[in-house]
Amino acid sequence: MFMEILKDGSLKRIIEEINKSGYSVNQIASYSHLGVKEVRRLIDGEIDEMDFMMLVSLCRTIHLNPFSFIKDDVKLSEFLDSI
Repeated sequence: MFMEILKDGSLKRIIEEINKSGYSVNQIASYSHLGVKEVRRLIDGEIDEMDFMMLVSLCRTIHLNPFSFIKDDVKLSEFLDSI
């Protein structure tokens, strides 16, 4: 359900920002407290689901606002239901 409230192209943009960050997969995983396999799958475009905490962890690591990926017309109740 969380993926439904993300803007179109969000995963692609996150992948681009990760690649631009200059961090290795291991560094992204370490800094974001995610598994290396999970980060690798994301970068390879093989991840179908992302939850809010994963988005927040990644965004914190690459210095992005996680809310910039949420659709503008999402109501607070919809957002809360999705997380």
